[in-house]
Amino acid sequence: MVLAMAGCATPFGRGDGRSISGCAATPASFEPATAKARIVAIAEDAWRWWGERTTYRRDGRTIIEFAGGPWEHERAAFGPLAAYWCAAQPQRDYWRAAARDAATDAPFDTDGTVRPEVFAATRIGHAPFADAWSAAFVSWVMVSAGVPATAFTPAAAHWTYVSAIIRRHREAVARGSEATSPFVPHALGAYRPKEGDLLCATRDGPSLPSFESLPARFQWMHCDIVVAPDLACPPGVGQRCLAAIGGNVAHAVTRTLVPLDRRGHVVRIPGGRDWIVVIESRLDRARPHAPAAPPA
Repeated sequence: MVLAMAGCATPFGRGDGRSISGCAATPASFEPATAKARIVAIAEDAWRWWGERTTYRRDGRTIIEFAGGPWEHERAAFGPLAAYWCAAQPQRDYWRAAARDAATDAPFDTDGTVRPEVFAATRIGHAPFADAWSAAFVSWVMVSAGVPATAFTPAAAHWTYVSAIIRRHREAVARGSEATSPFVPHALGAYRPKEGDLLCATRDGPSLPSFESLPARFQWMHCDIVVAPDLACPPGVGQRCLAAIGGNVAHAVTRTLVPLDRRGHVVRIPGGRDWIVVIESRLDRARPHAPAAPPA
């Protein structure tokens, strides 16, 4: 692994917990016409906050370029990480665990922000990065963009929402209503990714012959959000790449550059991720959705 510093950046926020709130939040509205752009914008804003880390494979090595920003184990990152977990299901409110560390049942002040003594008492084992958080990040992006749970299932594991998308699409095809699918899975060689799509890989296990077999049993996975479907690769990587942003990559929210073939399809490279499916976003064809009222 090679690290390359590219300038310097100041982490966003003070990291003292005063502007950090619990899981209660006003649901976002869903606007189909702007949904994919919102997903990309939210992912890119998070990437910038984390220091604009970019990673790619070259000459058998993983290269990471970054411009500063926090690492997942630093307290400055606890607020965003806790927010990601708030979006996942089952919901995990890390501040209540921290409150137990601080021997109190009241993690929040009257204005809804985390009490500083609770923030300071958060133990490493109870910190938001203690569990793999990449699926929570994708869930947070989708929830923040207003994507309804009927289209995307927020989850703590990528397999949960990926398998749900595959099953829903199969059912839609069987009904003859494929055109209404908010997300459509594609084999790598059958589709050119676009902005707002999901690029997903299996990990920690044998390669599968096809994404069609994913719903059969649980798989450890990783998914990134495509933010730029076609750009020049760094020297020595290839001709064209796509850029996809994901969480828990190099201990942060990181942009990965993935080589494309001449037709614009994702290709696997030695030592890289075992990409298996591109999930096309068709949210722009969905119906507007008013968010449910928050609980009283």
